[in-house]
Formats: sequence, structure tokens, C-alpha cells
Amino acid sequence: MTETNYFAIPGTRPNLITVIEERFGLDLGTLGKKTRLRKYVKPRFLYFFLVREFFGATLSYQQIAAKITHEGHTLAHCTVIHGIQTCEDDMLQDQTLRMIYKELKTKIQNDEIIII
Repeated sequence: MTETNYFAIPGTRPNLITVIEERFGLDLGTLGKKTRLRKYVKPRFLYFFLVREFFGATLSYQQIAAKITHEGHTLAHCTVIHGIQTCEDDMLQDQTLRMIYKELKTKIQNDEIIII
């Protein structure tokens, strides 16, 4: 996998999905992969958590789920609900996840990342 530093390209802002995939070492476009492997689930749930935090009730759970697709597979709204709750619980226990969350939140607040 070739590493791309999207923050080094002048005048561009990467989207949140791309940044999360890169941060967790996933291939681009695989965040929505139909699998329960933890290496995909944790970043996917973090994406749900951040989108919900910044958009609140503006986007429904189904609209958030529709943002992540992989090979024609879309997620159900209940996956988003479960993911947000699980991510919140995981961040209490996982210091690395909490650090990544804070880093991404800061970049979003500084307008360095496009959320959707």
C-alpha cells in the first residue's frame, strides 16, 4: 500500500473516511467492507461517532449508514446506533482510540478534514 499524505497536497482537504482508513492502515474504500473483523469495525464505529457528534440530529442514522458502502453493500441504521454506543464505550478503555478520536476531532474543528 502506497502511503499518501493528503495534508501535504496544497489546496485539498481529505474526507474523513479516507483519513480514518489511512490512520488505521486499511486499503482505501474498505471501511464499509462486509466483515466483523475488529480492524474494520473499530474505525467504522469511530466514523459513525464523529459524524454523529458533528452533525447531531441533522443526519439520520440511515443517512450516516448510506455514506459508507463497499462493493454495493450498505449498512443498516441499527449498525450505526450500535457503533456509536460501542465506540463511546471503547474510548473509555482504549487510550489509543481516544487519542485518534481527539486528533481527528481537532482536524475537523480546524477545517482540515471534510466530514462528508
